[in-house]
Amino acid sequence: MNRLLSRGYFPTELPPPFQTVEYAKFIAATPPTAQPYVFAGGKTPNYVSRPCTYNLARAGSLRRVLSIPNPINFYQLASVVSANWSTLNKHYNKSLNALSRPKVGLSIPFRNRRAYEWTGHFRDIPERRASIRAGMRYSLAVDIKAFYPSVYTHSLAWALHTKEKAQSNVGYDDLLANRFDRLIQNAQSKQTKGIPVGPDTSFLMAELLLSTIDVDIKKRIGKRYFRYLDDYEFCFRTATEADTGLSLFQEIIGKFELNANEVKTKIEELPALLDNAWVRQIRPFDIDSQRLGRQKSDLFDFFNLSIEMWKQYPQEAVIRYAVAKTTSTPVSSGCWQLYQQLLCQWAMAEPAVLPVVLDILLIYKKNGSPIDLDMLGELLNNLVAIHAPRGHTSEVAWVIWAHLLFSINITTAAGRTVCKMDNPIIALLALHAKNNKLLSANSNLKLWQGKMTSGELTGENWLLAYEARIKKWLGPATTKEYVKTTVGFADLGKAGVSFYDAKKVTNYSPGDFKLLTLKNALLAASYA
Repeated sequence: MNRLLSRGYFPTELPPPFQTVEYAKFIAATPPTAQPYVFAGGKTPNYVSRPCTYNLARAGSLRRVLSIPNPINFYQLASVVSANWSTLNKHYNKSLNALSRPKVGLSIPFRNRRAYEWTGHFRDIPERRASIRAGMRYSLAVDIKAFYPSVYTHSLAWALHTKEKAQSNVGYDDLLANRFDRLIQNAQSKQTKGIPVGPDTSFLMAELLLSTIDVDIKKRIGKRYFRYLDDYEFCFRTATEADTGLSLFQEIIGKFELNANEVKTKIEELPALLDNAWVRQIRPFDIDSQRLGRQKSDLFDFFNLSIEMWKQYPQEAVIRYAVAKTTSTPVSSGCWQLYQQLLCQWAMAEPAVLPVVLDILLIYKKNGSPIDLDMLGELLNNLVAIHAPRGHTSEVAWVIWAHLLFSINITTAAGRTVCKMDNPIIALLALHAKNNKLLSANSNLKLWQGKMTSGELTGENWLLAYEARIKKWLGPATTKEYVKTTVGFADLGKAGVSFYDAKKVTNYSPGDFKLLTLKNALLAASYA
């Protein structure tokens, strides 16, 4: 239980201040014994809420909507999942063809690990392709269209217990997956279509369904395939077999009211590339770590190569891969200004890479390298001007985090734009910036102030209504004090449980392994 509450609740893509460790500790110290967290045996849980949402920047023009469930609803689902992990794990082990088969995540200091993780990894894909393609003539690549938003919650019971049994046993306590079904519905206003993207519970529910589909695939299509999440690759001897395999796949997933993604469906004659062409161009490039002149020319060449590949493959994670690769070589002081310039250009071209860019800048800053705050501030202003009017919450959230992290004032124009965004993640970051005197004290906060009511504690602004009140960043919308009088949140509020750690501004340290390697390399270089 603690694992899910502390490391499997909030989406990993949120800025660092958002955390659930305090919540997990509170639950562990004072396990709930009353409604709405728990309910009497034989009763059906009826605490209904709406999740916060956060739309995420991805490579190219793609976006994904992440969800942050209400803490009461998440506790209820996490309780059932944790109590039945052995049953779920046995079910997942039917799906050995899946790189994304769940396993318990390791708890490693200074690493951002999730509660549950893949058994495999993306880097295993070329090897899996080589394995299944040996001796075959055709491959079929296919995925499920809008998988998470398309999952019918009732189909979880069909997957775990069979459709016939599920339709004959519809009570909450009749079947384990009926409980999953009802608790997921309750966390999204009783909606039966879709499961939230972000929490580890959704990853586990997705794999529950996909593991059952794997069993049917092996029976009807064969074992010559692998998948990661809802992306599949099959191999066949003939084009006719490939066409038949696609038809069977559509029929199998159709039983669960899912559809194949026609745009990404591709039958290809083998042999074919085992890895993306752009990866093979960028991966072998080495940036000199010893000679100043050579390192500078290498940085120019590497940047040009990455942009060339990005323009050829705009929907791929080219820039993210390129920026991550630069962390393998410490940049000398003579190339530091150039490196900052390139990082800013990469972030402007692909805002999804901004979190990594900020981590790199922070590591170099802590190692004594000066940050060009004027250049960084200009980048942040431009990103707000482009993305805030479009409602792109992840870009703006990370921009505000950058202002907090490097103590850069938010301009009046950018502040006005930010304060018009109706999103709890943006609101909390901006209120933090205002508290730190980085956002004007005269900012118009009426939009967010209006959310400070008891009703919002079960709405899509529950995080803002709770957190901004306990931190006293905003007062109640009316004269009524509501957090410490609302059932479910009262105990959290009285105990001072926070989902937003303002101290992260001063104690944050990047946890990605590549960045830790860079940090150690810079430290070693400073003693050389």
